[in-house]
Amino acid sequence: MTEPLALRQPADNLEELQRQLLRELDRLEEEPAEEPELFRAYLQHALILAWRGVADGRMRSPRKILECLRPADPFIDHHMPDLSPAQTAAVEVYFTTQCLYVAAEALEERRVEDRLSEARSETERAILQTLAGSRGTYLRRGEIHDRLPVEDRPTPPRVGQILAELHEENVVLRIHGRAQGNPAAAFYALSPWGLELCRSLGLIREKNEEDLPPAILEAIEIACNPNLDWSRRRMAHGVLATAGLGPRKSSVLKALIGKAESDRNLRVQGLVDEALRQVVTASQAPHAQAKGGQRSNVYISQKPEQEPQLAELACASA
Repeated sequence: MTEPLALRQPADNLEELQRQLLRELDRLEEEPAEEPELFRAYLQHALILAWRGVADGRMRSPRKILECLRPADPFIDHHMPDLSPAQTAAVEVYFTTQCLYVAAEALEERRVEDRLSEARSETERAILQTLAGSRGTYLRRGEIHDRLPVEDRPTPPRVGQILAELHEENVVLRIHGRAQGNPAAAFYALSPWGLELCRSLGLIREKNEEDLPPAILEAIEIACNPNLDWSRRRMAHGVLATAGLGPRKSSVLKALIGKAESDRNLRVQGLVDEALRQVVTASQAPHAQAKGGQRSNVYISQKPEQEPQLAELACASA
């Protein structure tokens, strides 16, 4: 029986997308399949997610998509026909061009979004910044108008016009409620896409590694330096893991990921992965908690059986 449209829509969540694809591959082995072409929508969406991730600066996105699609390998092995060299070449050229077509479409969409972002007027930016400063709260048009800078403040009708345009672009959300005797007053807040737009415009300041204390930043550099002794990196792991037990955990993880993205050296990549594991698993270690339920002040990471080898890192990155 065919699922409702909402369940058949390709999911952005990779685990769900994997289930959707495998479900359709299983159905293709049934006679007859109700929708034999539906699997292609999930494959194309997987490609789109990979290239959109690259466009957003997440260079490991293609690797994650590969892992998502890996469970389909048995289906490929079972049904792959024995083609002649010419037929094999034709199939490979066809699917290469199809992949590049999807990539071009996905990156073009991002390029259009960037162009639209750059084209925002100063008034629009001011309104977006006002909404960004009140995330989680819906504001009336008058409240937004009153919070705009006094100099060059537009008229209330102009603010309403801009809010209507932003709503049409799905940049802001709009609900209606009672306010000052008006039973259908409009209230506005940023949509998820609006939040991303504000981030791309620099209107929202996100916490990053610069917010971390110098000691933690130094520990990150030591932990990811392949030229230092293991004993020094081990102590740095302890500092990072201890920091990861508190509210700074997400900032430490972001800083480590940023280190991996800025240095493509294979050994550095391996050391970053090791440091990430230490931070992620720190709260699970039994000796990470002191008596009485209090957190310990020092966490000593365990030494791996051997140092990461260049060949192993190359295989892991292949």
